[in-house]
Amino acid sequence: MITTDPRVQVSNYGWCTLDTPGGRYRITHSRNYSVNAGTVAGELANKYQSHIICHHQHHLCKTLDRWKRYVCIDNGGLFDVEQLAYVVLDDSKSPGMAQGFTMLRDGSPTLFGKFPFEDWTRWV
Repeated sequence: MITTDPRVQVSNYGWCTLDTPGGRYRITHSRNYSVNAGTVAGELANKYQSHIICHHQHHLCKTLDRWKRYVCIDNGGLFDVEQLAYVVLDDSKSPGMAQGFTMLRDGSPTLFGKFPFEDWTRWV
């Protein structure tokens, strides 16, 4: 366990839902991957009929699903690429990994990352 704080709920599922004034968000670490940013999140949005914040992609992307109903976010990650042996020890044709995270306020997501994405240091 990471913490014993009673406000923290632990689950074996790789996803959770969050109801907001802007609609339901499904926050997921899906098993799927695509080299095309936003693709997996868009397909999950259509499957689950909700906004999606998707991990596992290592992309940084904020878009809408195909029918412009749901927000689809590839969340990037909070990691130091130079410390990930499986990334730096071997050459790969895979896309580079992007650092980032999402904050939801009143149902509206803000995606933070390195330029040109929103700079989180302006918010603190």
